[in-house]
Parts: sequence; structure tokens; C-alpha cells
Amino acid sequence: MPLFHQLAIVSRVEFVRAPWIRDADLFTSLAVSNYRGLESLRIDPLSRVNLITGVNNSGKTSVLEAVFLLAHGGDSGPAMNAHVVRGGIRGGVPPEENAWALWAPLFSKLDVSTPIKISAVHGGFGSLQLHIKHRYSSTFQGVSGERQSAGRPLGTPELHFDLKRTRGRGAGRARRRGSTRVRSRVSFDATGSPQVVHTSGKPVVVPCIILSVGADQEEDDGKRLGQLLQKKQDQLIVEALRIIEPRLEGLSVFAGPGGHTLWADVGLTELVPLAVLGDGLQRLARLVLAIGHQEEGHVVLVDEIETGYHYSMLDKVWEVVHATARKFDAQVIATTHSYDCIVSAHRTSDGQNFGLHRLEHPGHATRCVTYDSESIKGAIEHNLEVR
Repeated sequence: MPLFHQLAIVSRVEFVRAPWIRDADLFTSLAVSNYRGLESLRIDPLSRVNLITGVNNSGKTSVLEAVFLLAHGGDSGPAMNAHVVRGGIRGGVPPEENAWALWAPLFSKLDVSTPIKISAVHGGFGSLQLHIKHRYSSTFQGVSGERQSAGRPLGTPELHFDLKRTRGRGAGRARRRGSTRVRSRVSFDATGSPQVVHTSGKPVVVPCIILSVGADQEEDDGKRLGQLLQKKQDQLIVEALRIIEPRLEGLSVFAGPGGHTLWADVGLTELVPLAVLGDGLQRLARLVLAIGHQEEGHVVLVDEIETGYHYSMLDKVWEVVHATARKFDAQVIATTHSYDCIVSAHRTSDGQNFGLHRLEHPGHATRCVTYDSESIKGAIEHNLEVR
């Protein structure tokens, strides 16, 4: 029996035997306000595997970014991450111009006077509440008569991150009540280089990976494959990729001048770069490597998960996603525009660990409609629109 099918069977048995592990290291709810187009949004409940749908500009990608920021536990470094700021640092311009171009779009309607709030409940870390504020490095206080006038901002713009973690009873006996505060800030120096300063506390980090369409992440792919090769778990990836490339016999990683790259053995006289075998194969490798790179709870965020796959392959792709997420106790939150993708994700799930979340804009707030297994089944049978 192929390894992948063995993996799927074993994972289901483990879930039935110990259902409490399902929420041990997962985000179970998420709330976002004043982040990009999300003036107010709540998603509850979140499952092990989640698919977010909605029309263009409904905030699907913003949800992934919000989770990414929160998962770093008060570390302001992600405010410079290319997967979040959707731009790059420009040369030859004042630091404040770079800061405004990168950070102002993070705030709803460019209103930097209203803090971003991202909060969630996590089975392992408790309640996490992150506030992101736009500030300046200093202010000038003018004096008019005997009354002090309002301060005028000076210096360069800064983003201040303030995370509060509240621990409840949780699932473990050793879990204690209490709270933790983490603060940090990020700004640009006179040369235009970003500066991250941790002012108090140690970041409470939920392991998190974000996969964006079009991003160059081959270096990360190589490092993750190297970890699996060291643990002799690379056959899992090979079995998964054979659903697209049946000739695949093995994978290798080589370090060259351009960084780490993946190479494939497809029965030729030499190995070939994995990238030349097609975008779909590389995307699936990247996804499985992200889910399976460590054997503990972590979150994998995937934008437009259907990209690169023919619709006839989607059932097999989702079988891989569900099985590897269970095997490695990972949580997957992905976005899609594809109806076929929704159908395949539901059809291959076990009915308990999959959630579909549709974002809608009935007014100022973004509403999330969450479908359970029976609701999805009914919508599909009656050809109702759930994208």
C-alpha cells in the first residue's frame, strides 16, 4: 500500500482514539478590526483545515496577513515582511516616505490614528490580543501662554506592537492562569534601514508559514526538504508529488550560488530542477513541505491554494492536504476563488476537521458566514453560490 494511503488511514485512527488533540495547538477563533479593508471581522469557529472564499477585495488575503502578524506574538519584524507589506523599500527617498508607503495601507481607509486590533483564541497559547499603533519617534510640545498646546509629531514614523496573552485553564494540567505582555516597535533609521526594537517581554510565537502566489520561496523549500531528508521522511513528499508526476522516484536539495534548490529524479540519466516539471508540481511540493516541516502544532497560510492545478487533480491535492495536516498536527488556512476547489476540499475531508468561511460586505463590517459539513453538502447539492 502506498505510503500516502497508509498515512491517511493512520491519521484517521489517531483522531478517533484521541479527539481532544484536534484543538490542542490550533487557532479556534479570530477577530480583526481596522486592518486593510477589514473594519470589523470575526471568524468563529476555525477548524484544522479552513478555506476562505469571497469576491475580489473582500479581505481574504488580509485574513492570512492578520494571522501571520498575530502569530509572531508581539514581534514587529513582520511589518517589514514582503508577504505583509505588499511592496518594497525604495532607495533614495526619506525614511518617512518609505514608512508611509509600506504601513499606511495596513490601516483601514489609511486611518493611522485608529489602532489595528487582531485577537484570537489558541488551544495551546490561550487568548492573544495584538494592538498595532502608528506613532512617531518624538514629539514637539509648543507653549501658548500658560497652556501647553498639543504635541506635533517629529522624527520618523514607527509601528508599535503591543501583545497581551491571557492563559486560561487550557487542556494541560500544568496550564496556569495569568497574562503576559510583549511590546516592540519598528522604524527606519537615517539610512533607510529598518530597525526593530523589543521594549519588553519575549515574543510568544505560534509557528507560522505564509505561502503567497508569485513569491520566490525556493530557498525555504530547500531548507525544509533538508530537514525531512535528515529525518528520513522525504518519501512522504515523493508519494504526494506522484499524483501529478508519476515518474518521480526521489527528491534532492543542492546548495548553489543562488541558494538551495530542489532537484527531481524522474528516471532520466540526470536529476532535473523540480521547477522545470511545472508550476503545479512545485506548488504542491511547497505546500506539503510547509505542512510537514516540523512535528508539532503550526499554522500554514496559503493564498489562492488552487493556483497551478488542473481541476481534475484537486481531489488528490486535497487528500494530501487533509492527511498531512492530521499527521503533523498542523492548521491550514487557505483562500480560493474556485468552486471546484471548495467541492474537492469538502469531498475529501472527514467532515469534522474542515471549515468553509465566506466573507461578505453587507455594510461597513465584513461578515463571515461559516459553513459546517452539512451546510456545505446542502449548498453543493443545490448548486448554491458559496464562493
